[in-house]
Amino acid sequence: MESNVSIQRASFPEFLQYLALIIREGLYNWVAYVVILKVWGGKSSRVMVVRQGNKIIGGFCLTPMPLAKYKPYNWFRREAQLKINELINKNYQHLCCFVVSGKFRNKGVGTFVFKNFFEDKKIWFTSSRRAIPFYLRNGAIIFYKSKYSIFINSR
Repeated sequence: MESNVSIQRASFPEFLQYLALIIREGLYNWVAYVVILKVWGGKSSRVMVVRQGNKIIGGFCLTPMPLAKYKPYNWFRREAQLKINELINKNYQHLCCFVVSGKFRNKGVGTFVFKNFFEDKKIWFTSSRRAIPFYLRNGAIIFYKSKYSIFINSR
């Protein structure tokens, strides 16, 4: 992994850089989620950035808001809704919009973030199919299996 990688809460200029990174990576539908969290997420929602020196190379959001619950796929899936409610009741935080710049993937940055930042936190998340092997390698377990499975960290 590259040296001097750090994780910190995003200042407003860093938030804008994170949005730019999401757009550069082609994750356009995430922009709405991130803006919703920034505007309506309250103090318990956090937009975090991953830096190498002065450069933003990744980021993610951590929130008690169950954004995945409101994705069209889950609207009428009672079992998924119940599983998400169970996680909320157990004080899990929703991890969403986790991205590492393409130039820094497969260099240990994502693993560094997952192991160092999330190790002591109760998180849940969904994943793209491409990222599932990464999460499983880093100790995530499937909490609810479906087309869009829900994962939790094994803490």
